[in-house]
Amino acid sequence: MFGKCVVCFIVSIFSLGISLFFGFLEKGIYSFSGSPGFSGNPCREIQDLSEGWDILDSQRVPKGKTNLPKNLFPVSPGFVYLSRNVVYSSPSEECSLAFYLGKVSENLRIFWNGQSIYDQEEYEDRYDRTRILYGIPISSENRIDLYIRGYFPKEIGVLSGTPKIGPADKIRKEYYVFQISLLILISLFFLIGFYFLLLGLKETSLSSNLFFGIFLVLFSVYEFLGSEWKYELGLSFSDCKKLEYCILPFLFPSFFAFLSGFFGVRMGKVSFLLFLWSVLCASIFYFSESILNMDHWNRTLLQPSWIPYCTLILLRMIDRIRSGEKDAFGFLGAILVLFVSIGLDIAIARGIADLPRTSGFSVLGLIVFSGFRLSQRFIEMKLELEVWNGKLQEEVKSRTEELRESLQEARAMKEKQDGDYFLMGILQKSFESKLDSYAMFRLETLSSQFKKFEFKGKTWELGGDAIWMEEVKLGEKTYLALMNSDAMGKSLQGAAGSLLISALFRAKILSFDSSPQPPENWLVGVYQELHRVFQTFDGNLFVTGVFCLLDPETSSLFLLNSDHPRSVLVRRGIAGFLEEDSNPKMGFPFDSTQVRVIGLSLEEGDRILIGSDGREDLRLREESSEIRSFSEEFLNIASESPSDLESIRKRIRMLGDFTDDLSLVQMVRESSEETSRASGKRSEISKRKTLQTAVSFWKSGRRKEALLRFESLALTHPMDLELSYLTAWALYKSGNFDRARIYSEKILYRESKKEENILLLAKIYFKLGYSKDRIVKFLAENGLDGESFFRTTNILKKAS
Repeated sequence: MFGKCVVCFIVSIFSLGISLFFGFLEKGIYSFSGSPGFSGNPCREIQDLSEGWDILDSQRVPKGKTNLPKNLFPVSPGFVYLSRNVVYSSPSEECSLAFYLGKVSENLRIFWNGQSIYDQEEYEDRYDRTRILYGIPISSENRIDLYIRGYFPKEIGVLSGTPKIGPADKIRKEYYVFQISLLILISLFFLIGFYFLLLGLKETSLSSNLFFGIFLVLFSVYEFLGSEWKYELGLSFSDCKKLEYCILPFLFPSFFAFLSGFFGVRMGKVSFLLFLWSVLCASIFYFSESILNMDHWNRTLLQPSWIPYCTLILLRMIDRIRSGEKDAFGFLGAILVLFVSIGLDIAIARGIADLPRTSGFSVLGLIVFSGFRLSQRFIEMKLELEVWNGKLQEEVKSRTEELRESLQEARAMKEKQDGDYFLMGILQKSFESKLDSYAMFRLETLSSQFKKFEFKGKTWELGGDAIWMEEVKLGEKTYLALMNSDAMGKSLQGAAGSLLISALFRAKILSFDSSPQPPENWLVGVYQELHRVFQTFDGNLFVTGVFCLLDPETSSLFLLNSDHPRSVLVRRGIAGFLEEDSNPKMGFPFDSTQVRVIGLSLEEGDRILIGSDGREDLRLREESSEIRSFSEEFLNIASESPSDLESIRKRIRMLGDFTDDLSLVQMVRESSEETSRASGKRSEISKRKTLQTAVSFWKSGRRKEALLRFESLALTHPMDLELSYLTAWALYKSGNFDRARIYSEKILYRESKKEENILLLAKIYFKLGYSKDRIVKFLAENGLDGESFFRTTNILKKAS
């Protein structure tokens, strides 16, 4: 606890140090102390005129003394006369002096030895400009008289800047040194803010970066508009002031949002109402016709709203301190200094207190500390991510040790025997699936590559077909993942593609995050990832394939076909194709927006046959040696042949000679026992009860509990699309748009013509911030009018 308090104290001292640094820079710490008699050389040294001013009444009779700068409203509310003697003991040379007065409330008249040197009888659009008068004549005894009237309520006098007189070149130099230093600092903060803004837009999960960038950019623009540079650059005074007042309401909301994002706290209803209030104030400023009106609304509407903001920030910091957040102590110290400075400035502006303004400089310490901690937090997150990536790599390495050993063995044999084909054959062997059963399913595979060769007296084969089966877990559900692929080309090219897709598919399973998700979404994710990898070959390597997930509990099969020969279902002795059309082959140079997945409930005795085009593309044993496709004949073979793949291959061989690699996979649903049927009935009864409970919870307002049951049902019964639609709808209604998208897209993959789901998914995309063009295109691709979705009459539908 002591160490955290020390951090808070150090940050407070740091903020005060920055404030004092710029305060001394503006005052000019090298100026000589002011007194009526100046013993130095007035043409070479600057005299400080901040002390010893006489306050005169309307008859020019002294009624007190004061120091400048100071708000003299409590002393003389309407106008004020100020006078001071400037005596030089020995003016040794003739020179041009400059009188630096600082920022003065309107209206202003200046007399030097009774002669008017500045006369501003009416309000000019430059009330916040620093007054510097050049060409002041020099004599031994001089007198300065100031006549000042107020413009803003409760403000009168020299409000900022240390009055001084001295050589014109030195006065000018001090002025521009300060302004250039301030401009450099403003530019630096603007660039830093712009960097964090871009970083926040790129990394949407780190909202603190975005809001901190917005705050810095707004603060930099605000400080620039309040500086002297708008006059130096000839910008419109009224436009700059209006923009300055419009930016002011958003400084507190953006900083509050940054703190909330930094500490991982959600914005509440009070903060949202305060933000709407800030928007209202900015709108009033924008439509105000005069600066006096904007100042009035600033004092009466905007500044009181800062009190609840300050209260919320302090409460949030105290809460974070209690939670053990070490950064909260540092922020609390810097924020307390800033709040004190802002409170003093408001009191000064209202004529309550008589102190120099400090908030403009105190905020710099807070910004520097915030930027430092935000950058440090980003570095810590990056280091943590690297640690997790290292752990993930180690886990993948441990799970693929068998593959690595095979690669090492193959490389050793290549070096000794120089057998490229042998090497590829060994690598392909390492991916051969050894499963022959899974739950109540009998599994059988057959692979015969077209390229045959001999090595070391043995016959080997090499080709582009691959089969892989392995168990994968999606949440609490366990599936059998199956892949049958055919890479373009025979021999080495096909083998290279086969090895690549096998390794990618296996690595995907081994490194997969087993979070709950529908099987359709998992299949589409695998397909799209492999598709993108093969697109990098620029059309030189295509792969077709079938990806399946088999649910042993419900005997459900989910299948995605990527331009592979159609799969066959044999039921009660009748064979038929499962797919009407297929998805583009992997590596094809365009992205398919509508991926199709087939869902099928298997019955007892059902057989599924999956195979490459080697089963159909045969060369006739005739003089023409013509190659024909025997797609329909394969259906007859599948229905008439015994349920083993070797018999099927022999029947195919009777039609012609093989011209390509051949791979076949067969899944047979074995006869189940009576207990399995009873289990199915119990599962159906449990499903209905759970659904009734979830609906009851939903109607009673217990949505969180209802959603848990809806999702559990949708994942446990993946074939039931109505459950998935109900889950997607409930998640959408509850504002969980990311999860709603998953279940709605699952339905789209299975039934792309389900209009109610397409409209629901379009609404979800709309809530997730998808562009209008993207949603219109999505609806048009599914046969719906995309433009009508964005008509005014449909706004309530989109929000419902």
